[in-house]
Amino acid sequence: MIYYRIDYDCSKHLISFKKSDFSDNQSCFEPGIFLKVDQVENDNETAFDFKTGYLSSNYDFIPCPHLMGYVEFEQLKFAPSHSTKCHLIATIYEHEFSIKRNLDIRVPMYWFSDYDFDFTPLEKILYRLNTFLAKEGKCDSVSSDLNTTYNEIEIFNRLGLESTFRSFLNRLKIDVFYNNLYRVGKDNFYWKEVEIQLTKTDSYFLKIFERILASWKRFNKIISFSDEILIIQIDFDPNGASCSGRQSYSIDELREFRLELFMYCSFAVKGFFIEEDYLNSKLMGS
Repeated sequence: MIYYRIDYDCSKHLISFKKSDFSDNQSCFEPGIFLKVDQVENDNETAFDFKTGYLSSNYDFIPCPHLMGYVEFEQLKFAPSHSTKCHLIATIYEHEFSIKRNLDIRVPMYWFSDYDFDFTPLEKILYRLNTFLAKEGKCDSVSSDLNTTYNEIEIFNRLGLESTFRSFLNRLKIDVFYNNLYRVGKDNFYWKEVEIQLTKTDSYFLKIFERILASWKRFNKIISFSDEILIIQIDFDPNGASCSGRQSYSIDELREFRLELFMYCSFAVKGFFIEEDYLNSKLMGS
């Protein structure tokens, strides 16, 4: 019978699954919480069932749910012929354990040979869940698609902040317009308007982007803001160049403007970015 020992560091919320081979040196065995691995054959297809439980000193396995921080589960399934993802139904708890929620977790799992499995993606997701819930995160805020969460976090870890934020900027559709207001007997006003399309944007990076814009020396105010579009006023000047109504930037002007804006944002983002908040936003599916 194959077992994986479950270790949990409550101070750091670190979880690990380590394969145990009792045949080599049984005298070193320590009782504890393990995953018991059962291979199941269904229609000539291999699948695996993992059950949590307590393994005693005389190797009696007692199935039982296992609570790791704020996440509890008792069974894990993996059918490599059908999917590269493992599947478990977990119960997650809020900080004071007064509110709970069942959560369907599907994340990648790697099977090398026989009973050798790599639980790294599951360990990372369970760590992220625990750190979020430990800081009084709400159960209902957790995304139901943790596979996407895992993939987005892995992309960020691989590319880093600068490349990930640059990808966010490149997805923005930006237009710039000259505008003015003529006032009889008073000073005229001249400014430029920047329209930014916000479809399918990362909500956390969008908040960071708004704060960066507000810190830009050319920024004056927000004219309009909705789920689809952000319009800001820049270069407000009572002595600016006259124009006949609202006029678009030329292609060359727009290209130069985007370059200046993106360079400023790429430089400024480190002063506004908090990695823990970004990773938690991914856990919430935003």
